[in-house]
Amino acid sequence: MLPNLRKCKDISEFLARLQQGECAKSPFLVWRSIENVRTLGKAMVEKVGYANKQARIIVSLDRDISLKRGELLYFYHEQSATLFKAKVDLAGKNSLELLLAGWPFLSEQRGDTRFEFVDIQYFLEVATYHQNQEQSKKHQVVLRNISVNGFAFSLSASRAQRFQVGDKITLRKIEKIEMPQPVEGRIMHVTPLGKALSKDESADFTKTILIGAKFDEPNLVMSEVLKHL
Repeated sequence: MLPNLRKCKDISEFLARLQQGECAKSPFLVWRSIENVRTLGKAMVEKVGYANKQARIIVSLDRDISLKRGELLYFYHEQSATLFKAKVDLAGKNSLELLLAGWPFLSEQRGDTRFEFVDIQYFLEVATYHQNQEQSKKHQVVLRNISVNGFAFSLSASRAQRFQVGDKITLRKIEKIEMPQPVEGRIMHVTPLGKALSKDESADFTKTILIGAKFDEPNLVMSEVLKHL
């Protein structure tokens, strides 16, 4: 029923998903429990935030639903295959303020094999270019996943300002392994902290930012490079 879902343990990736692409354009289905799959209504995500190690989500409803504080709800977005459960914290006439409960599930959006790095962290050397001007000769960032089509990495929020969606990025090195030639790509995703969080909320959340990049062309050499990590 819900194919190609993966447990997402990176809350920054989840919150970014809620605000971008299909999740921002069309509603989630809402129901009370796995056993009771009857849809209560539809919900549009209006705002997300993170404070005190808790993700908070505000949604607007397409109808007035009688709900109590602490009630557990499930939310599923069919177009993007995004699933999460949350507890009602505040209930208005046509809106809910929710607290994320447990890990959300996100779809795999790639047809290629992606290598995930969770307990072991590898460091990359990349260069970024804004409007074709090189911003820095290199950045040391932490590799999170990689495939022949692209990669994702993390870094502190204070350094993330140098990474802009659409900018050119070059992968030069993974740990001590230099690329046979620099691999060119574009930054496709940066967690939208300015839209997601207020200044007071952002202290915990901004420690790590997830950034995704897509290679200009599939890089078949990457599979061989990964054998040496």
